[in-house]
Amino acid sequence: LARQEGSVVATGSLLSHSVLSIPQVCPTAFKVAENEEGYVLRYYNMSQENVRISEHQQTILDLLERPYPVHSGLLAPQEIRTEFIKKEEI
Repeated sequence: LARQEGSVVATGSLLSHSVLSIPQVCPTAFKVAENEEGYVLRYYNMSQENVRISEHQQTILDLLERPYPVHSGLLAPQEIRTEFIKKEEI
């Protein structure tokens, strides 16, 4: 494939979320929630250590997008977490 040349600087981002600024955390999915009342962000702790994340009011979901009680500001090693984000928070 040929590489395209351009001079437009990349700016902005689709989503600003505190967990995305942590180097050990990798986003794996971002989509409209099944109930269409918000969005789903899925992310993964790539490290072998616990990672401290913000304990702000989060709605954690299971893989079927049902609320799942998690009461920890820690993301375990290799943990995948799915979070519901309200439309007004974007």
